[in-house]
Amino acid sequence: MSILLSKSFLGTKDHLVLDDGKARWCESFVETDFVLGERGSASSIEPILELYKIEIPELVPEEHRKSINTCGIKNNVPWRYVLPKGIFRKNLKSFVTKMSEIEKKLSSEKYPGFFVETNEIFKDLKMSRIDYGLANLLNSTNESSVLKNIMQLQSGSFLPPPTYSRVSSKTGRLTVKGGPQILTLRKDLRQIFESTFDGGALFEIDFISLEPRVALNLTDHESSLDDVYQEFLEVSGVNVTRDTTKLAVLCALYGAGTRKLENVLKSDGSEMPASQLMQKVRSFFGLSRLSSVLRDQAKSGFITNYFGRPIDVGEARDSILINNFLQSTATDVALHGFCGLVRSFPKCKAIFIIHDALIIDIPASEISIVQKYAESGFVHPELGSFPLKFKRLK
Repeated sequence: MSILLSKSFLGTKDHLVLDDGKARWCESFVETDFVLGERGSASSIEPILELYKIEIPELVPEEHRKSINTCGIKNNVPWRYVLPKGIFRKNLKSFVTKMSEIEKKLSSEKYPGFFVETNEIFKDLKMSRIDYGLANLLNSTNESSVLKNIMQLQSGSFLPPPTYSRVSSKTGRLTVKGGPQILTLRKDLRQIFESTFDGGALFEIDFISLEPRVALNLTDHESSLDDVYQEFLEVSGVNVTRDTTKLAVLCALYGAGTRKLENVLKSDGSEMPASQLMQKVRSFFGLSRLSSVLRDQAKSGFITNYFGRPIDVGEARDSILINNFLQSTATDVALHGFCGLVRSFPKCKAIFIIHDALIIDIPASEISIVQKYAESGFVHPELGSFPLKFKRLK
C-alpha cells in the first residue's frame, strides 16, 4: 500500500511517498494507491479514511492554521518557512510516523486494495455530449430541474463526468457529489446524450437482477439460466407466475411484509400460502445460512461485504443485515465488472455509472465486439457468472 503526501498539504518543497513502511521524497507526482492533500483526485485517501473512521493526524497546530488563514492564505502554505524550523521538523516527523501507521493499518485490511483496484473506473470516465436540440425540446415539455442543471453544465461541446462518492452511503451505493446529477435524471430523459464518435452510439450495459444473483451465487447451486426468477420456478416446481416469484424474492431479500404477496397469490388463483412460498425462496437463495453468518459478525457492531468493506449495522434485524450485505456486495461486483470491460475496450468511452449500469460511448467498429462481450456476461473468479443486458440508449 502506497500513499503520496502532497507538498501542498505538507508545506514542503517536494512530495513524500510512503510505501511499505519506507519514506522517500520526490519532486513530481508518482503513481500511488492513495494521495493525501488532493481532494479532487480519484485517488484521494480521504474516502477510505472516512470509511474506516480514521482521522488525519495533525501536522500544523490549529492556532497556526487559523492565523495564516486570516491573511487570506488557505492553500499551498509553505509551512517549512511559516513555522519555526525546529517545530516544523518535529511536527513533520510525528505526522509521517502516524501516517506510516495508517498505511500499515490499511495494508492489513482486505478492502482497501479492492477499493484502489475498482477506483480505476472513476479515473476512466470521459466527457459526454448532449444533443442540445433534443434537450431543449424535452426541457420545454418537462419540468425537470435535473435536466436544466445538466444542460447548464455542458461547456462548449462536452459535458464533464460526474464526481461520485463511494462512502456517502454505508453500503457503498454510489451518490453524485459534483457534476451532472445522472443518478436522479429520469430514465426517459437519458436520450439527450449522443455519441462523440462519427457513426458511434451510446449503450447501457446493465447487470441483470444483480442482488438476487449475488445471493444465489453464494450458494452451492449451479445456475444454468440468466433469469434467477425463472430458475427458481424450474428448480422449486412452484406453480406461480414469474412476477409473483419476483415479488416473493424481493420480500425475502429486503424484509418486506407478505400482505401484498398474499393478495397477489389469491388473484393468481394459487392456494399456496405466502409464508410457504417465502420459505422456499429463502431456502433457494440460502438466506438462513447467510443470515446466521451476518448475525455473528454484527455482534461487533458491523459486518463486511464479500470484498471486506465494513458496514455499520448496530443492532439491525436480520433482514437489514441481508439487505446491506447484498446491496454492498452487488455495488462492488458491478464496479469490478465495469473496470474489466473498460480495460478490454480502450477505444470506447465510459461516461456514466448508474448503480448497476454503465453508459458507454462505442465507436461503430467496436459495437458488435462489445455486444458479444456483454452477452457472455461478467465472470468473477470466486463469485461466478453474472448476466449482462446490452441495450442501445437512443
